[in-house]
Amino acid sequence: MKDRYLLSPELISDPYPYFAQLRSSEPVHWNERHRAWFLSRYDDVVGAFRSPDLTADRITLVYEKQAASKKEELQRTFDIIRSKWFGYMDPPDHTRLRKLVQKSFSPGMVRRLEEHINESCGELAEGLQSALSTGEYIDFMEVFARPLPAFVIADMLGVPRADREQFERWSSELVLMLFGAMNAPDRVQRAHVAMMQLEEYFQGLVKLYEGREADNVISLLLRAEEEGRVLNRDEITATCIMLLTAGDHTTASLLGNTVLALSRNPEQYDELRARPELVPAAVEEFVRFEGPLKVTVRVAKRQHEIRGTTISEGDRIFLLQGAANRDPEQFPDPDTLDIHRHARTHIGFGHGIHFCLGAAVARLTAGIAVTALMTRMPKLEVAPDGVEWEPYLITRSLQSLRVRAVQQAQQGLAA
Repeated sequence: MKDRYLLSPELISDPYPYFAQLRSSEPVHWNERHRAWFLSRYDDVVGAFRSPDLTADRITLVYEKQAASKKEELQRTFDIIRSKWFGYMDPPDHTRLRKLVQKSFSPGMVRRLEEHINESCGELAEGLQSALSTGEYIDFMEVFARPLPAFVIADMLGVPRADREQFERWSSELVLMLFGAMNAPDRVQRAHVAMMQLEEYFQGLVKLYEGREADNVISLLLRAEEEGRVLNRDEITATCIMLLTAGDHTTASLLGNTVLALSRNPEQYDELRARPELVPAAVEEFVRFEGPLKVTVRVAKRQHEIRGTTISEGDRIFLLQGAANRDPEQFPDPDTLDIHRHARTHIGFGHGIHFCLGAAVARLTAGIAVTALMTRMPKLEVAPDGVEWEPYLITRSLQSLRVRAVQQAQQGLAA
């Protein structure tokens, strides 16, 4: 099968026909362009997420590719990611850190966040309505989708509201490296600067909350204990940076992708607007159909086989979540958006021990946002040239989504 480059314009725009070819003809495919194995079938991707033959530590490969003269300069950033971000760890280190951090994501904490999310949604919806009142096209990503998760995470972590815009900018810089913005050759250096600034910022917040109890994640992390073990201050600081980076960009991507999907399926929007009780299930379908994560990278710890194909130690493996979530063996008629589908088995939030810790917060945020847009917004239409995708390897995310308001008398979203 001919190798394709995932960052080519045609695959950035629409990777799904290529994913379908992979699933049907070569589900375990060596792609020379990426120097990686591609896994595209649902069962194989789920198996890879569970496999002890693969390691989550893929950041070391990025570090080793940097020029020798740059390694010392970037050492602190890579040390934080490799030794303190459990998303890049394997057990037992992953198990210890995740258990401690997971205590801060209790159902009670998520429920308490609902008030903050509703408040932020209302604030941003008012701004969106004002921008749409001109009748001109506006960028939904800029006005609503990107600020909302940044505001929610800032509230979670106890970040003062005056710092929220700077907070969002730091996150955007880190995303360049972590999600594979190959069009930004200076992405590693820019991410390093943002990491150092965020580390200093969160060190100050941790110190602030050490002396007092507050209803935020930093305070919960300071009190977390598991079998007599606690998080040290460096681990808390690094965890805050990880939560920001992992949750901000992906949730913004989900919001933008959802509005675009509904704009192309107006009958689904009309039904959802008429039956808002369907929103929670619909959110799962949005994650399956056009989720924010299209690839997760793993590295082979040892030689092993997948479907009779030998994977060598050190090989990179791309788990194509975007392909797996449209596998017809798992989801009938997978290229159709269906808000009635029972899509909870999707792997848009990962799987196994690395299942997204903030999935409940992302689901809640998306559900509240979709409900707010349906009940408070006029009908929206997407500009003919209003869709611009980010050239990112890891995520399926919109750079811009230009929309405008049309007549209130009409119902739903237009294509």
